Amino acid sequence: MEIEKLVQTAESLENIMVRCFGPDGRQVLFVRDTGDILITKDGCRILESLLLEHPAARLMVQCVSAHCSLAGDGAKSFILLLAAMLRASRAEIGDGLPAYHGARRLWLARGLAKLVEEVLEPVLKRHLAPRCGSALCLSSGHPLLPREQAARALATY
Repeated sequence: MEIEKLVQTAESLENIMVRCFGPDGRQVLFVRDTGDILITKDGCRILESLLLEHPAARLMVQCVSAHCSLAGDGAKSFILLLAAMLRASRAEIGDGLPAYHGARRLWLARGLAKLVEEVLEPVLKRHLAPRCGSALCLSSGHPLLPREQAARALATY
């Protein structure tokens, strides 16, 4: 599949998500084929409510659903980041697509590894780890784990 088609698909999903993203985001109204009405701002529910024919769009929504089942949230951010990453990939590759498909896969794998290393890990360390500490405490404020064990548990994040 061409990168341009992937970008167009991701941007279509992004256009749906951007309307309900952030604190000023709006709710979306769906009328299902059964006649039921769904009003939500939940990105995962919105994406799962779409009737998608394009195989890449269905795959993207399946990936978002898998992410949400593990993380509990982040569907809108996932789609926005995916669309941005695909746009950057298109800009990087440009007209000079590598002749060998393996080179494209290797390039994309390196780009994803760089995204994890340079963007996601610092964000998790800076913003998620401090907030996870409170999850390891009882309501009385006493820690569930000794400080060293809690630090080791959070070090993976």
